[in-house]
Amino acid sequence: MKNLIILIIFKILSFNILATETNSILAIVNDDLIMTNSISKDLTKEERFAVLNNKIESILQMQKIKELKIKPNENLVQEVLLDVALQNNLNLPQLQNLPQYKQIFDNIMDYLLKQTLRQYILRNANIVVTEDEINQELLTNPTDKKDLISQIKIAQILINSIDITKTNQDKSKDELIKNLLIDLSNRIKNGASFSKLAKTYSQDPSYKNGGESEWLDENNQSKNFKKQLSTLKLNQLSKPFKTEQGWRIMKITNKRNYNTHIDDIKVKLTRLKQDSYFENWLKSIKEKSYINIFEHKL
Repeated sequence: MKNLIILIIFKILSFNILATETNSILAIVNDDLIMTNSISKDLTKEERFAVLNNKIESILQMQKIKELKIKPNENLVQEVLLDVALQNNLNLPQLQNLPQYKQIFDNIMDYLLKQTLRQYILRNANIVVTEDEINQELLTNPTDKKDLISQIKIAQILINSIDITKTNQDKSKDELIKNLLIDLSNRIKNGASFSKLAKTYSQDPSYKNGGESEWLDENNQSKNFKKQLSTLKLNQLSKPFKTEQGWRIMKITNKRNYNTHIDDIKVKLTRLKQDSYFENWLKSIKEKSYINIFEHKL
């Protein structure tokens, strides 16, 4: 029935459209039409066919978006519009007043809708990059020395504020905090749990993990922080020292040389697999769709 309706539409339109050389139906994609004037005549036939194929795939995606009632995040749309405005030295109202704003907006919506569809389809894809695949990639794209970075994990107790009572008013805030950290250091050296003391006293967000940090790039730390790190051996407790965030004691709990190139390879291979998965999905949609191309018009 659907195909019949499309053919009827085609016959009705053909009287007014097909008779016109400048603009006629080039392809039918389910309920949508692609007209000849939507593809430049200055292209070669091969190039025109490639453009046509892209248009067909775009239409199929938009049809699926409509079917699934997919909508992009409104905040993201606004963010992209604002970025476009800023890149052209405009504010958002100025961008919206441009004659070509509708075309800009439609292009952004088209892109974001398709990206949202892609994410929707890929949610069921079990994409895994194996160690063998990484090693195979490394044969043609080996690691360079600059890809290796020194990383550490630390455990710390940071204090930047303290209650001043009547009995210790003669001492400065810095002295009080430093003395507290010296007392905590002595307790740790005598067997107290660093983790428990961090959870009790530390005012850094890492207190939740007993003062433990994630992996940190050693070279990205502040000058004072790196200076303190250079004096420490693994699991050696530092003396109290002051930074912009406050006073702290810390120890290095782990070290490693991390290969950032491996991450880049994983991202690359994951993207290739996602592209392949989405292309196969799109191919299956094309196979299930009614697509009629009038090749003699290319």
